[in-house]
Amino acid sequence: ITQTPSLGRRSPWYQDIADLLEAEAVLLDRRQYDQWLELLAPDLVYRCAALLTVSSHAGAGYTDRTFHLDETLASLKLRIERLATGSAWAEDPPSRVRRFVTSIQVAPRTPDELEVSSNLLLTRLRLDWAHPHIVTCERRDVWRQSEGTWLLRTRDILLDQTSLATDNLSFFL
Repeated sequence: ITQTPSLGRRSPWYQDIADLLEAEAVLLDRRQYDQWLELLAPDLVYRCAALLTVSSHAGAGYTDRTFHLDETLASLKLRIERLATGSAWAEDPPSRVRRFVTSIQVAPRTPDELEVSSNLLLTRLRLDWAHPHIVTCERRDVWRQSEGTWLLRTRDILLDQTSLATDNLSFFL
């Protein structure tokens, strides 16, 4: 998110985006992927950069060359179609996932775009696991208004872990 000050919680745009992020989490938790796809812009860029451990003067450590995820709307649709085939063994039976979205910051970018930063805590249980795998990250989004509807244009996912705390990324962040 840029240095533009965040809109306050009373801003209609802030409330729209906060409501969208909560609705998105519910759709994904319930595996309602077709409805989730309706929130995504046709030119979507959805990326999760790898994190390197670096000294404090070397920056945050996120690389712009290596990604855990580097998706488009078309590739996300293919992933979702595969989940319905029964051959997506990493999600059959499906994981039990909960997403908790916090620390939402919203700033205007252009007249029809908002920059949004949020934190995500994701818990994942599979099969008969006794303890959940936990993934935490910051998400830096751009939401674009199109015909009165906000659509996710870009999402950059900044994981807090250098090594994934789960077996795979067969779920959506």
